[in-house]
Amino acid sequence: MTVSGVSTFSMTMNDLIYSSFQLAEIISSTDILDAADYAVAKSALNMMVKALQSRGYGIWLNQLVTLPMAKDKRSYLLGPTGDHCSANMGETAIATAASLGDSSIEVDSITGVASGQNIGIELDDGTMQWTTVNGAPSGTTVTLTDVLTAASGVNRVVFFYANLIARPLEVLEARLADVNGIETPLLVVGRQEYMDLPLKSSIGKGNQVSYDAQMVNGVLYAWTVDNDLSDRIIMTIKRPVYDFVNSTDTPDFPVEWYEALEAGLAERLGHKFKVPAQKKAELMVLAKQRLDDADFYDREKTSIFFTANMNPR
Repeated sequence: MTVSGVSTFSMTMNDLIYSSFQLAEIISSTDILDAADYAVAKSALNMMVKALQSRGYGIWLNQLVTLPMAKDKRSYLLGPTGDHCSANMGETAIATAASLGDSSIEVDSITGVASGQNIGIELDDGTMQWTTVNGAPSGTTVTLTDVLTAASGVNRVVFFYANLIARPLEVLEARLADVNGIETPLLVVGRQEYMDLPLKSSIGKGNQVSYDAQMVNGVLYAWTVDNDLSDRIIMTIKRPVYDFVNSTDTPDFPVEWYEALEAGLAERLGHKFKVPAQKKAELMVLAKQRLDDADFYDREKTSIFFTANMNPR
């Protein structure tokens, strides 16, 4: 038996669109689609994948992100124009005390620090100053775009990252991590439970969060208000599925989902291009079958625990 040894099969957006037109029997294998047909299919494809994400599909969309604490802050904006939250957050510490007006800092390690990144420095006045890295670090020296607005002592925490996260669809789990890396689980509660709290400005180590997805940026409510700037919330979010923009874009889905995407798009194209009723019915059944098959794959492996009922009736 001879196998290829290759497992990198993929499809572009245009491949998927063309295949879906064929599956719906709108075109034959020798037909050529024009730009207008591709545009209609592209819109349908993007609407379909957004609908799939709204139904909770996409275990591969789970993303681990870090949110540093800010002084006296009850809520944080999570998204493209939100607060400092990233999937690639790095951390180091001040190695040599820095003074008010300094334009550079000495840190324990520059591993992962790069020019243009966002950088947050914990200051002695109890605030976090955010600026950007100005040029490539040298040795253990990091040059800042803006000078320090207050002194920063040895071992003060320094965070750095390149990009903000997209607006999360939901927060799946969260933990509070301290400067020593010790993590404490946080309860993820609903809006009503958070709103029922009598004093939302209570200061202390956090114990729960509540997330409101909103439109551009989601809102994460944190309680209690944690003023320890070396603390950060590490959480698993579900990020949005990426759009199809260019003809060569590949699906933001595992290859195991390609058949479901093809059949789902074919069903939608059947309505847009007036496919005969019998064929539309066949496509509807096929799309559901393939979606069910893909959904079976979209499962997290987890433990199941059984306990005895200590209070039988």
